[in-house]
Amino acid sequence: MYKKQIDFLTYICGQGINLITPLIITPYILQSCGAVGLGKNAVAFSIAMFLVLLIDYAFDMKLIRDIAAAKDITTKSNIINHMISTKLVLLLFLTVIFYSTIWLFSTQLENTDLFALSFLIVAAQAFSPLSVLQGLQWYRTTAAVNIGSKIIYLVLVLSFVTSVGDYLRVNPFWAVSNFAAFSAGYFFIFKRLKISFVPSSFSRIFQTLREDFSFTLSQLLLCLRQIAPQVLSGYFLGWHTAGIYKIFDQLISLARSMNQVYFKFFLPKLSHKFSFEKPKSLAFWKQYSLIAIAGTLVAGLIALYLKTEILGFFKLSPTQIQSSGNLYIITLAAIAIMPITIAGEQLMIVCDLLKTYTKIIYIISVATVLGIIFTASAFGLEGIAAIVLIAEILFAILYISYSQHKFFSIESK
Repeated sequence: MYKKQIDFLTYICGQGINLITPLIITPYILQSCGAVGLGKNAVAFSIAMFLVLLIDYAFDMKLIRDIAAAKDITTKSNIINHMISTKLVLLLFLTVIFYSTIWLFSTQLENTDLFALSFLIVAAQAFSPLSVLQGLQWYRTTAAVNIGSKIIYLVLVLSFVTSVGDYLRVNPFWAVSNFAAFSAGYFFIFKRLKISFVPSSFSRIFQTLREDFSFTLSQLLLCLRQIAPQVLSGYFLGWHTAGIYKIFDQLISLARSMNQVYFKFFLPKLSHKFSFEKPKSLAFWKQYSLIAIAGTLVAGLIALYLKTEILGFFKLSPTQIQSSGNLYIITLAAIAIMPITIAGEQLMIVCDLLKTYTKIIYIISVATVLGIIFTASAFGLEGIAAIVLIAEILFAILYISYSQHKFFSIESK
């Protein structure tokens, strides 16, 4: 029991740096580069995060399970080498497509330099060892990689982003810091396991790309649903407004990341219990899910009480704070629903309801984007936030509804 508690605390500390860093960087960029610089940077970063999902190509969801289930080093080595090989092929393809697109439309696009530099984030992600480390359950190394990358990033940004035009450096600094930490992580993995990189065959790579395409597409649409508010607010309402929305989007991202980090720790154990100890799996899921729901509600109530202090921390003026009352409340309401959504999402994955899961994502993600397009100009940021809230509610209801017949029926057996 003691080891499990240490593992959990180590995991949380390592992931916690990912949550703290934006709280330091976002107000600093707003102060140094202005709302316009923050807005431009946020949109480019959101697009890069969308492309990162193509690089990850479902490995982030499946690799942890596969490595944890592998019985010997040879099998683990094959899984790791295949993942790296597939990511490198995807990176080559995306690099050619992305920079060709920028070159073809350079006269029509604004801030081509910013987008070109931000693609380095995608390139760095191809070398991420985090899923491998979590599959191996090397929590200390996972924490070291996360903390190392964010410390480098903070030092670079706080040292070299000091004026309005320096917003161009922020995303490349993220890429450089990740690449340095990720390289060190892989060096440790290969050295400790005593394995070497052997490229996977093209036939196996293409087979993986074909088999996981539908699932990856659903994750892309899910990401599109998450980044659409930020990107579309910039397109319809201007860079300055996009910079303001970034503050509220940061709160949503923080809450989502905290819940995902928490729930992800329990996913391997829930999967094991569902496979071998079904009667215990329901009680286990309820226990950690209710803790997350209660914790999020308490945090939301505290955030509501400390509205002025929180928004002031992000460098919003008193006038901006006063005028964003409804936007803040809608944001907190969406945050309150998140643990229910993620808990339901875990049930869909554990119960192997991936086809239904992908259909739900397809429908709600497209509806979210369309909803924002048709409401942004008329209702502004409050309209965008309302669409985000409605989408979160629909995800929670549908995930729980479709998984209850397969998972909750355990209780009656």
